[in-house]
Amino acid sequence: MRRFPRDGRGWARPTVRRLAILAAGVIAIALPVKASAGLAIAGGSHTSAVYACSDGTHRRVHYVRDGADALAIVPVDGARRIFVNVLSGSGARYASGRLIWWTKGRHAELTETGNASRHALDCDTADD
Repeated sequence: MRRFPRDGRGWARPTVRRLAILAAGVIAIALPVKASAGLAIAGGSHTSAVYACSDGTHRRVHYVRDGADALAIVPVDGARRIFVNVLSGSGARYASGRLIWWTKGRHAELTETGNASRHALDCDTADD
């Protein structure tokens, strides 16, 4: 019969550790591929619009809709942020943390909410 050390360090501990490291490596390799693949929802629709904004930039915003659910993927400070559609009195309003992306017709606004709401950006759809 095989005896294990009294300090609790049997063969299982190193094996579990090796498996955990291997799993973390596989996940780390797979994540960038999944993230760069974009956002697709089976049965949903996807549209995009290019906006000319008050900071001199052009931003391509992607909209994804599936039934009553809608998302907007908006570039903010060099990163893509995912905004979820929320209740709006007029137009379409999307929220991501403290940021609000509001669109009505050809116009869009990016606002940061908080103690003192800050109007960050005015945009209009760019002519192609």
